[in-house]
Amino acid sequence: MRSVQLVAPQTLEECEMPMPPDPGPGKVLVRIRAVGICGSDMHWYLEGGMAGHRAVLPQVLGHEPAGVTHHYRLAQTPSAFATLAAYADNIGKAIVEIP
Repeated sequence: MRSVQLVAPQTLEECEMPMPPDPGPGKVLVRIRAVGICGSDMHWYLEGGMAGHRAVLPQVLGHEPAGVTHHYRLAQTPSAFATLAAYADNIGKAIVEIP
């Protein structure tokens, strides 16, 4: 899978990363389609750190992802999310987690 990583202040590189393993019971693998960049990401990018902390490089920025379910496995005791995924057959469709 592809990712864009901060490799030095103000330097981004597209990189290939290994696919994560299949999800365990009660987990879901999400294919990320977009990621929001916020003010803290801009500090990491522009300054190489934030609030006195230096970036550990390489670093994948963005913590506001949006995607679609790719693969899921039901838990022994289904959570609301796993139940929703099973009933709606949501592989490849947008889904919202219900806590």
